[in-house]
Amino acid sequence: IIKKDSETKQSVLVANTEFKVFDLDRNMYVAQVTTYPVTKVHKSYFTDANGYLILPNNLKVGNYRIEEVTAPDGYTISTDYVTVAVDTNTAYLMDSTSNDAIIEVEYENNPVKGELTIYKQGEMLVAYDDKDFCYELCGLAGVTFEVFAAEDIFTADHQGTLLYGKDALVAKVVTDAEGYAKVTDLPLGEYYVKEVSTREGFVLNTAAEKAVFVYADQNTPVVFDEVSFTNERQKVAITVEKQDAETENLLSGAVFGIYNAEDILNKDGKVIVKADTLLQEMTSDAEGFAVCTLDLPLGKYYVKELQSPKGYVSSDEELTFDASYQGENIPVV
Repeated sequence: IIKKDSETKQSVLVANTEFKVFDLDRNMYVAQVTTYPVTKVHKSYFTDANGYLILPNNLKVGNYRIEEVTAPDGYTISTDYVTVAVDTNTAYLMDSTSNDAIIEVEYENNPVKGELTIYKQGEMLVAYDDKDFCYELCGLAGVTFEVFAAEDIFTADHQGTLLYGKDALVAKVVTDAEGYAKVTDLPLGEYYVKEVSTREGFVLNTAAEKAVFVYADQNTPVVFDEVSFTNERQKVAITVEKQDAETENLLSGAVFGIYNAEDILNKDGKVIVKADTLLQEMTSDAEGFAVCTLDLPLGKYYVKELQSPKGYVSSDEELTFDASYQGENIPVV
């Protein structure tokens, strides 16, 4: 019996794959006896380090079923039993040492694979409650990730065939509408995941996350791992400085209003604040600065003076702010 990998078609160079042989004519498992170095009854038979086994004794003429009992590490057990007829019509080889007729049976196993789930989330605008904007963590669609080998990844057959060298790109995926992306059919081993581009309105997350796929048992064809990433939302900061028009001295006590220049939509595309709404009043402090404390979403805004400091006339000047998306590496606009 030759143990082989169903994908590479190469011998699996792992010892101790266990087989039994069932006699279909006599409806019983085959037991064979050896007497050297001690008498022993064999009911199971095991491959050597070359993935090969030969029964200690000849089989009688008849029909047999080869059953795998224990799969080699890294593989699932195969229940696609192989049947063989021991008769003059079956092809065989002659062993040059023992002069026995050898019937070779190839028995294939599927290597266990890994399935990686990547989840991406970030804060999305959901509402406005007349005091501030409300956000909640949601899955982010359209974010691109790359998966790399964290070590040399070889075929499971122990033949030494390199599939991916360390740091080699293995897969590139994009998150779906729910913020998920999957990579399937990964050979067992260690990987790392990096975000390579994010969606508009968010800052690129440069941290790499590790994923590991380890053999569980012969009845588990797929092992799973999941990594998650959270993106920081790009923030808006608006500050107004109040000066004396002649002396340029900084003035306190000026009241400003900040307005949105266009409709503000929530994550579902619904208008939650109509254009030209007074969002907040800001008063300049002792250093002449009036700071917006709202957690504003990206967009376009303008500021008007609502009340001047004592002894001054209000300015009719309207200050506009374009706080649109400025790129994935800028946290604050």
